[in-house]
Amino acid sequence: MKSNFLHLTTVWAMALCLSLISCNSNNGSNSIVAGTGSANDVAVTGTVDDIGSVYVQLDGKFNLDPISLTLSDVKVGVEVSENREFKPSRFCRATVVGETSFSVKVMELRPQTTYYYCTSVIDSERGRTYVGRVQSFTTAEKSLGRIVPIDLGLSVRWASCNVGAEIPEDYGNYYAWGEIVGYDEADENNKKNYAYNTQTSYVKTYYNWSTYKYCDGNSTTLTKYCTKDDFGIVDEKLTLELMDDAAHINMGGRWRMPTHTEWSELQAHCRWDWITQNGVKGCKVTGPNGNSIFLPACGYRYESGVTHVGVDGYYWSSTLDGSYPNRAWRARFNDENVGMMSRYRNDGRPIRAVCP
Repeated sequence: MKSNFLHLTTVWAMALCLSLISCNSNNGSNSIVAGTGSANDVAVTGTVDDIGSVYVQLDGKFNLDPISLTLSDVKVGVEVSENREFKPSRFCRATVVGETSFSVKVMELRPQTTYYYCTSVIDSERGRTYVGRVQSFTTAEKSLGRIVPIDLGLSVRWASCNVGAEIPEDYGNYYAWGEIVGYDEADENNKKNYAYNTQTSYVKTYYNWSTYKYCDGNSTTLTKYCTKDDFGIVDEKLTLELMDDAAHINMGGRWRMPTHTEWSELQAHCRWDWITQNGVKGCKVTGPNGNSIFLPACGYRYESGVTHVGVDGYYWSSTLDGSYPNRAWRARFNDENVGMMSRYRNDGRPIRAVCP
């Protein structure tokens, strides 16, 4: 299966890596040491172990003997970019590290997109970054075929993955409440994205009231789902219509977003265990019948950034906060607590679907 997606390049890392990594050092300088293909290379780029439309599992090797360091002295992982020159790029630190090898899962990739990557060993103390040869992979076509309903013994069945994901550890996409298009996707029905992007595209890249579909620029000018006239146009709608339900629109069938009541049922009648599954932090939720789902701690998106990844899980419900209609109810969990709280609708949060 790897051969269907993976195309290894023979490009050496030397020229490209001069611009791909910046790391802090005591003297403020940074140097790149590229591998030469010899047995003494500190960083050796590996292969693709598993790949989907929005994720890839990569392996690699490293050798710290030539630089007389230990694992506690360095950061080991991969640098990934859509650009051959690694401008921009992101460093993904390995979570599964052995004595001379590692494995890392890279999330939030684009379907059917070619990426370039190389092993990276960062010695921040000395201001050096060791990189392996550059290789590439191409993600698969987006597919919802891997999402199945899980019976937990509750009033509804819960999806095995987030909306936009293929496996339980995938974050999927992030949606503002009531918007059916997620991050880095185009919505020609939301002209506010077009205005934010200086009239060049409808792609959602910014989560703020200025780009939120159902308001006129701020939190007190709501145009849909409003219960109080000091927040906007009152329509008394408390639950998302299916046309505004991201789970239903993106997954089809009888899939939809869970209500506040359904999230509360999941929290009250299931066991929640904070775990690390395949390198991803989140909660294993076990139902009364013994079946379980995994909810990754995806954090949330606000403005142009993403925060709390690996620390908190924030998942939308389909229920408006009638007392403060610029907010909607969302589930929150971490390694200490599980609960419900209402938050601003313009934030981008993941969604876990349910069905009868």
